[in-house]
Amino acid sequence: MATRVDSELAEAGNRIYQRDPQRFNKLVVWIVWALKHHWDKPQILFALNALDRRENTGPAIADWWPWLTRVLEWNRTRELVRENNALKTEMPNHVKVLMKRMFEDLR
Repeated sequence: MATRVDSELAEAGNRIYQRDPQRFNKLVVWIVWALKHHWDKPQILFALNALDRRENTGPAIADWWPWLTRVLEWNRTRELVRENNALKTEMPNHVKVLMKRMFEDLR
């Protein structure tokens, strides 16, 4: 079963691949791997763009596969923390509304 790569993902991957085809010959395999492991397209794009920026500005990453995977994990953790913090601030208001409804029903 072949996995079709989205055009945005293909474009981001191709930009990196063109820089050094021999070094990035397995980049499409990584993209398909990430898709099959249920990473979202925006998360994969974030990781690919991070690699592209890093390759443009810093030293080359020798072992890019685990680096990209760590970026995926880091970004997902960051998103979860952001969601958790949002829930912490929203939850008290939600609980107050729920408590108010409960006490109104008791009257």
